[in-house]
Amino acid sequence: MYILEYASGLRAAAWDDVWTGPAREGAAEDISIRWRLEGTDGTARGTIGWPEYPKRVPSTLDYTTRSLGNAWQQPRWNEVWFPDAFAGPMAELLCALEEGAQPQTSGRENLGTMALVDACYRSVREHRAVELKEFNL
Repeated sequence: MYILEYASGLRAAAWDDVWTGPAREGAAEDISIRWRLEGTDGTARGTIGWPEYPKRVPSTLDYTTRSLGNAWQQPRWNEVWFPDAFAGPMAELLCALEEGAQPQTSGRENLGTMALVDACYRSVREHRAVELKEFNL
């Protein structure tokens, strides 16, 4: 579990419990990825469907805002995060390689994600909140 808090008041919390519990040892499983964003004007929550791969399970997104009142919006779609979400970025990467150009999504952008992962590990190890500014990006 991790909680990200921003100066604007936005809070994001996620339970990435994909591989938890003794499901492989015979207990009932509850394997999933659930996420939640809390802001000053609304809340969003959802799931990422890939833990059931190769079964095609779409991710979910539900949201509500103060302007909507007491109502949740629940759009749904048939596409799945994996492998469908990789088709566009991978095709663009291959085209960039063919053309000798920089891809729109570079590996450098992933450094922020890796810093976040490192911050989570440091937080667990040191039992404290960790800020990304502790890492040189």
